[in-house]
Amino acid sequence: MQQVCNFFKTIGRTIKTIFRNSMLASTTLFTILLIHFLAPVCLLQNLLFLVFAGSLGLHLPTLVAGRVLYSGLGWLGAAEPVLLVGLLVWAGHKIVVRRQPLFEQGFWTNRFNNLRVVINNRND
Repeated sequence: MQQVCNFFKTIGRTIKTIFRNSMLASTTLFTILLIHFLAPVCLLQNLLFLVFAGSLGLHLPTLVAGRVLYSGLGWLGAAEPVLLVGLLVWAGHKIVVRRQPLFEQGFWTNRFNNLRVVINNRND
């Protein structure tokens, strides 16, 4: 009877070890695959673009701002094309018909300065 109990304990430990090791291996494999599939290729492309642009002597802050705008508008277009068309019509009307700049730096600087003052003077 003792030998039968030891046999089942040994079989149980072996199955437990096999199950634990296979779960650890499969979890590790799935985690690596998940990281690989979710790693944004666009970050690598942008990094490579900035390295090449920097080596050519181009102005990097302007290029970074351009890439951020391009990425933002790309996400916006993927989310809702009708919204993107509306923004394009608004921008075209403001630039071509009204002959105004798209964004007025003085206006937005004043707005953000007022917001900063309001936030800093809060009495909470």
